[in-house]
Amino acid sequence: MSSWVHWLVSTPQLAIRCDVQGAACHSAYAPQGVNAIEYAAQLIGELGRIGSRLRAPELHDSRFDPPFSTVQTGLISGGSMDQGHKSDEFISVEQLDACNAMLERIARSLQG
Repeated sequence: MSSWVHWLVSTPQLAIRCDVQGAACHSAYAPQGVNAIEYAAQLIGELGRIGSRLRAPELHDSRFDPPFSTVQTGLISGGSMDQGHKSDEFISVEQLDACNAMLERIARSLQG
């Protein structure tokens, strides 16, 4: 005698890798660049909202524990700039002096 036995082990899994790339620029010209970190954060937020919707009771399947599909962000890595300066970018002494003067004006205005 033979019979078919159906084993329900787990739900199908889907894994996606997403590379978010920006456009580098000097921090003084941030609107001209594309901040990949900000876009990745928006994407992760949307994944969280999708996960919340999947937990809706009408989508539950009691054969599984938990009884709904899940969404997770497992790894974030990257970045190659500090303060908006490229690693091979050189700053002149004149630029540094201008930055220092600007910072001093800001500090004075904050002090009243």
